[in-house]
Amino acid sequence: MNDDSRGFYEDYGYKEYAAETGANSERGKRASRFNVTESLFQSESTLERVVFGGRRQRRGAPLSNHLSSKDQYVQESELETAPSSEGSNSREHELDHWSGSAATPAPSSIRARPESATDSESEYVSLEERDRRRKLRHFVDENVVSRRTFEQRLREQFVALHGIPRWAARHDNTARADNGTVAVSLVSDTGNDALDPEGPVAASAASSRGASATRPPLHWKALPIRRLTDANAAAPAASVLTSVRFHPASAHLCFTAGFDKRLRLFHLTEEPADNLRWKGVRENECLHTVCFADMPIYTAEFVRGSHGAITNSVLLTGRRRFFYEYDLAAQKGIKIRTLESLRKERSFERFTVSPDGKLLAFTGDDSQVILVDAVTKQYLGCVRIACGPQSGAALPRVVTFAPDGLMIAVAGETSGYVSLYDLRMCFTDSGMNASQPLARFLDEGTVRCTALKWSPTGQYLATGSDAGIVNIYDGRAIRGQASTKASGESVTPRERNMHPLASVSNLVTQIDTFAFLPDDQALFYASQAKRNAARVYHLASRKTFPNWPTSQTPLHRVWSASFSPGGGFLALGNDRGRALLYRLRCYAPT
Repeated sequence: MNDDSRGFYEDYGYKEYAAETGANSERGKRASRFNVTESLFQSESTLERVVFGGRRQRRGAPLSNHLSSKDQYVQESELETAPSSEGSNSREHELDHWSGSAATPAPSSIRARPESATDSESEYVSLEERDRRRKLRHFVDENVVSRRTFEQRLREQFVALHGIPRWAARHDNTARADNGTVAVSLVSDTGNDALDPEGPVAASAASSRGASATRPPLHWKALPIRRLTDANAAAPAASVLTSVRFHPASAHLCFTAGFDKRLRLFHLTEEPADNLRWKGVRENECLHTVCFADMPIYTAEFVRGSHGAITNSVLLTGRRRFFYEYDLAAQKGIKIRTLESLRKERSFERFTVSPDGKLLAFTGDDSQVILVDAVTKQYLGCVRIACGPQSGAALPRVVTFAPDGLMIAVAGETSGYVSLYDLRMCFTDSGMNASQPLARFLDEGTVRCTALKWSPTGQYLATGSDAGIVNIYDGRAIRGQASTKASGESVTPRERNMHPLASVSNLVTQIDTFAFLPDDQALFYASQAKRNAARVYHLASRKTFPNWPTSQTPLHRVWSASFSPGGGFLALGNDRGRALLYRLRCYAPT
């Protein structure tokens, strides 16, 4: 204890001396903390001044101006050591800088970043280091590419596999109206907007046809398809789905029908459920459900209603002597018995609709095809198929209309012959028709024809047999045989040996389902007798797509198939009551 402390202790005592000593040590700690804080403040201030500039420079200046490639930078090691020569004036100097009273020169540690326009080009990426990169090569000897080229090829590969995401696509107001009007306007609290005959479905028909006018060509090596949420995920069926169809004017409205006696209407959405939730839209919402308690549904199709100009009704048939028509606008089902008193058939379960929507063709008994007006549901007559041994026709099993609706092709129940009839020449004054077909040919390699389908453009005619063989014929050549005289009289029927353009035999059970793409680029065919028995055939190259379906694709037994009007969606109804929904990325979702 020195003399000063001893004197203080004698005058004031030990407690006062200890308190004074503690106060001095506390002031020393505060001073040391202030020096450290001031040093850190100087470093942070220097960094802020370099990156963002002074207060005057930052007023009204966007942040992008300070983050360009010409900005200066400070090395991290130089920022850690603050200049000690400034001493106590560093704080005042910093305050002067932020107040704008004096300009502060840049320290010597700040250096300008060298600018180079070819920074990305000067770096190269090897395509041989990893096996995944080899698929990006355009030729075999290409081993190294620039960084920018590598990035561009990765983008092209992503678009080829997954398409352009919605968040990355830029749409103007016109494109957004064309692509999104139907998807948004169909959603309502009650679903009445979707079922209105003068609503958005009818208004979007013209835009849907315009969007699907130009389509890219498909390549047989890979079908650009991906699976979406099931179309009927909101209300799955409890039995087999015998019919799944899209509305002719909109790809976002479809129905499912089956043995559970229920017709369900759905609004389809392409976006994921997470994106739709915040918009207040449900994914694949079930708009309406109708139960027909006295009839399991075997066949259902969109037809013209009482208005005649708009497809606003669904026709449903089963193993009954009557059938139903459900009006979408009025939301009312009508039981139709017009054929019950005129025909002796036990049921009218199989029928098809003409492409122009004017006629309905039912397969009847006594080797006859029954024709009914699609609007009035009145009986028009029948096409009697000749039953002689040379005609090859017995009970009609499948019927298909030509694209113009003026000709039908019929295949018998126990025969491999296909007969063509011109509807303009069939009817006489009494309403009955002649039994002579315009042309007839034997389906090559077929004992019994089980499926028949004319392509939408009329270029192909597909036939399927009970042995799993699919034959593709030239539809125009077949129609050339079924010609008529200028006077309107039919030409003598000719039986020729027609050779198919292609024959596919990769299935071993009978063919039951056909579905053509709207532009005739591909054909989907399936069999109900075997699990996952389905294929997609590329018509231009005469080859089957190898990438889909795979052994892991959960198709099960496919009973019905349908492409959307624009070809962007494929819906499959199986024996488990699920409507599988797939998206073809090279087609517009219309």
